[in-house]
Amino acid sequence: MPPFVSVVIPTYNRSQMLCECVDSVLASTFRDFEIIIVDDASTDDTGEVVRKRYLATHPNIRYHRTPANLMVCGSRNAGIRLARGQWILCLDNDNLVLPDMLAELVACAERHPELGLIGALSWNAWNQSIWTLGGDINWWTGRAADHHLDLYRGKRFALEDLDRTGFSDCYPTTASCPNALFIKRSTIETIGDFNLFYEHSFEDPDFCLRTTRAGFKAAICTRARTRHLCFAGIDPPLLRRLGIGNPRTACHLARNRSWFMKYFAPWWGKTTYFFFFVHALCLYYVFLTLLHGHPECAWAFAKGTWAGIFSSPPPYPLPGWHLDAVPSPTEP
Repeated sequence: MPPFVSVVIPTYNRSQMLCECVDSVLASTFRDFEIIIVDDASTDDTGEVVRKRYLATHPNIRYHRTPANLMVCGSRNAGIRLARGQWILCLDNDNLVLPDMLAELVACAERHPELGLIGALSWNAWNQSIWTLGGDINWWTGRAADHHLDLYRGKRFALEDLDRTGFSDCYPTTASCPNALFIKRSTIETIGDFNLFYEHSFEDPDFCLRTTRAGFKAAICTRARTRHLCFAGIDPPLLRRLGIGNPRTACHLARNRSWFMKYFAPWWGKTTYFFFFVHALCLYYVFLTLLHGHPECAWAFAKGTWAGIFSSPPPYPLPGWHLDAVPSPTEP
């Protein structure tokens, strides 16, 4: 019988962090799950570590290696197409999930059958802050507009104190979800999987917005919690926090925001964004990267901005992934 939950964990050159993440999932109180590790063409010892540590002793763990580095969208999709569960948890590998997180996500799904997408409450293990309690998109600027700022913005929370903050069971969201996405299989069958054209950046709000516009509901479940290790560490550089720490991600961030707006924004949002905000944002980020001594990131962001403005996003991928498209799992 297929497991109820499939946990998809993409990874790239983070063998030690991956093991910590997998071990935290294995310690879950909810037991009806499988784990699919998607190795996004790592060049470190990930494959060997997974084979020795898990595959011989954990029949509910499978390993798939992509033929090339597909980044977050491609690696998640590869895992989704191998998943057998009724619900699929796309889990970034810089998470340490609490033992009851899976149980709480399943309970939330049972309490709220209208939900097609549930985000866990992501707690930054370094600065003890909450990532988000849900949000929308500011269509004037294309930036996230978080809800419930008064409950969490700028505040530190010990994990044991979260229950005393007055959170409700779950908070609705239309475009903001953390890095642990619990997705109903029927959602994917209706809207398709992650948009490969993004590669990296804006893939999560894109998926969440498609979910809600298709008639499903999405929410952050505050009882399901994960420690987000935030790979950059306790005090990451500013450019890394902004998502422009290297040329590839800087280019994607600039281009994908404009593509996202072309896909989804109302006409008045496109007008304000493309006539003013995108140019102001480009000038600001280019100045910031030059100030921090990274001209290569400045040039990449400028190129991404140009590409986003003057190229049309590819035709939106049609929903409907099929079992005959499932890749064959490979051994390390």
